[in-house]
Amino acid sequence: MKRAALFALILQGCGDGGAGAGGADGSAGAGGVGGAGGVGGAGGGGGVGGGPTLDVIVVEQGPAPGEADDRAVTLVDGATIGFEWGFQGGTMIRPAILLPAEAVEGLDDVRLTLRHRPDPDDPNAFGSVADFPELILDMPVDSLIGQGNLPPDDTLRIVGPIDDQLGWTDLGGTRLILDVTAQTPAWTVERSFRLAIESRDVGPCDAFPQTGMGCTYRAIDGFFNLLREEPVPGCDNAVVPIVAFEPETRAGMACVEDVGLRDLVTREQPLPGLEGGADLACLEALGLLRAQASVQDHGTCSPVSWALLLDVSGCAVACE
Repeated sequence: MKRAALFALILQGCGDGGAGAGGADGSAGAGGVGGAGGVGGAGGGGGVGGGPTLDVIVVEQGPAPGEADDRAVTLVDGATIGFEWGFQGGTMIRPAILLPAEAVEGLDDVRLTLRHRPDPDDPNAFGSVADFPELILDMPVDSLIGQGNLPPDDTLRIVGPIDDQLGWTDLGGTRLILDVTAQTPAWTVERSFRLAIESRDVGPCDAFPQTGMGCTYRAIDGFFNLLREEPVPGCDNAVVPIVAFEPETRAGMACVEDVGLRDLVTREQPLPGLEGGADLACLEALGLLRAQASVQDHGTCSPVSWALLLDVSGCAVACE
């Protein structure tokens, strides 16, 4: 199981500060350090610098929620983070913001904007994130009491977490810039982070190519062992080959076992493509029945599919 990661964007006032007046030209209100910032004139949305201070922590779960190895670390520019799998197979990070209660007094929601940009130092590592450029949501303000791994605190309010999808497959090796904007009628706070994403938990299947969108699969090379030949009634010299798949390496079998599909993958079955019968002489001439099993590692689709690495269509027979 991949470790879950909750990205909490903590907006904290750093002192009393003072309200500050908005500029008549729409410029940001001066505000005190950590104050609310000015309302701003026409075109001014309040002081970006006058709003609450934006910090980021990452709370990473252990193998089970609430375990002692849960930890929170501050996210800084250039940080390396993990990712999560969605229940239908997508891959994402899950940002949330924590605000001082007084900063959202009387508010029902806060507008959050998450923008994803290539890191100019490594634009080729942007990958699938290019398909998910921006996410804008008006999210409800909620109590911090009973919010999973985060300690209860009645002086704070939480907005999120948000399922911020960045791809369909493993995001390890991805690099991006994440722009975060939190906005209310009184203030706007913005901050950007250069992020590198890694696969935190390396499992047996990570050595095999991953394919698919939504539901993802690992391609395991192997072969079909011919167990027996069952005659086709009324059809001379025709048989149904009964086979069982065997991965060609121990690593392949370890992946199949890790996704819980050993019994399904290694079961007896008619040879795919020759379920209706095969010419016996043609079948014997095929030699080693090399094949590939694609086993599902994320999602809720068909758990396994087969691809023979040789053409068996010429051996098929049609008996009436």
